[in-house]
Amino acid sequence: MNLVKTTGNGGRCLDGSQPAYYFYPGTGDGVDKWYVYHQGGGWCTSVHDCYKRSLTRLGSTVNATKTMTLPGGYFSADEKVNPTMHNWNKVFFLYCDGGSYSGSRLEPVEYNSEKLYFRGFYNLHAYMNSLETKNILNATEVVISGCSAGGLATYLHVDWWASHFSSSVKVRGLPDSGFFLDYNSPLANVPQYGTNLRWVFKEMNCTFGVNQDCIKANVAAPEKCMFAEHTGPHIKIPIFPLQSMFDSWQSAHILGSNETAPMNKYGQLLEKRIKASVLSNSKNGLFLDSCFHHCGEWDAINIGGQDSARAFDSWYKTGKNGAHLQNKVYPCEGCCHGK
Repeated sequence: MNLVKTTGNGGRCLDGSQPAYYFYPGTGDGVDKWYVYHQGGGWCTSVHDCYKRSLTRLGSTVNATKTMTLPGGYFSADEKVNPTMHNWNKVFFLYCDGGSYSGSRLEPVEYNSEKLYFRGFYNLHAYMNSLETKNILNATEVVISGCSAGGLATYLHVDWWASHFSSSVKVRGLPDSGFFLDYNSPLANVPQYGTNLRWVFKEMNCTFGVNQDCIKANVAAPEKCMFAEHTGPHIKIPIFPLQSMFDSWQSAHILGSNETAPMNKYGQLLEKRIKASVLSNSKNGLFLDSCFHHCGEWDAINIGGQDSARAFDSWYKTGKNGAHLQNKVYPCEGCCHGK
């Protein structure tokens, strides 16, 4: 995949560098089909934290390599591994804003005599402007995706992406491990995730950079729209989330425990909320496994005899039989590679 630096549209990484992405052209009957992926990598949840992040690859594109090896999984060019998108155009957005591509704060914040930019949503505009030069507007099919913080970005932005295409274009969402609960752990010495993500929403000025139907429905508390569980009911485009009930990142950074009792309680809460948020729309699908992991496992975990690659492919092509629930208790070692 080759690096493409964007210009214009107000896009900036945290350190002020230009947002960038990797591109791999489609072939055969995939030349007018697009897989668009938001890289993940957590969030920065204070100005000091964002400053530290700006010095890394998650806050800057200064040291981005000119090429990147095509990843496996949903990027794979092997039809057996990736039956839906193996020969499509593939786009890998570098995540450098620390706010799930949602910030729209024009004025930079100064810290340690340096300027920090919270312009993630402007980065999306820059990406789209660049992709138009590669004829993305001629697309017949588009899958919007991402993992972790990029998975959350998929929930937040899939309708925005779809708004650029005519109604005849098939657009679907494939968020991976992006359903982070609106939750503050009762356990001691654990980061308060719900509070921290609200800081991101407020300080990065995300009101205009998330799902606008969610904002309209939550006038009194718009910060709720920074969370997938509150955004989900307002998403118009059909989506097929990949999610673990027992997400290993959430275990460490939101719940603050991997002990059996609290993990099962948290997993039951996640299952309840994702069903209410996602499956309330009959057009949506869901691959909810019970493996202790975060992201990936594209063709490893089986539910009812199907891995996520084939479950997604079936739902994508037919729009039917979209709900796949493993529904096991924690810990379940066999859930990661068995049925």
